[in-house]
Amino acid sequence: MNLKLKSVFKDVFKNKTICNWFSGFIRINEKNGFQNLEKEESTFIILEFHNGIYVGKRILNYIEFQSFKVAQFKKFKETKNYKLVKENLIKTTGNEYQADTLIVNNILKLINTTF
Repeated sequence: MNLKLKSVFKDVFKNKTICNWFSGFIRINEKNGFQNLEKEESTFIILEFHNGIYVGKRILNYIEFQSFKVAQFKKFKETKNYKLVKENLIKTTGNEYQADTLIVNNILKLINTTF
């Protein structure tokens, strides 16, 4: 069976912006969809949105994706939310290094929900 996918977004929403409250990134694994697997052979597609508007796409290999997460972590460290998240994680992990590691590993979720 040969299926061809077609977006119906514009037909359904007729120039209306939905999710205008969302600014951030959506990560899609090339082969695994939305799964949280980070295999070294994977390709990661990062979709970027600002106020619900699609602004760009990045296609990254594993190493580039890890660098991207570290860059986002550095930006996140400059926010007031970083301190709150880190304090809560230190209570859970008992360790500052583990708290930062968890933040880096989950940075896309954190920045999408805190900005």
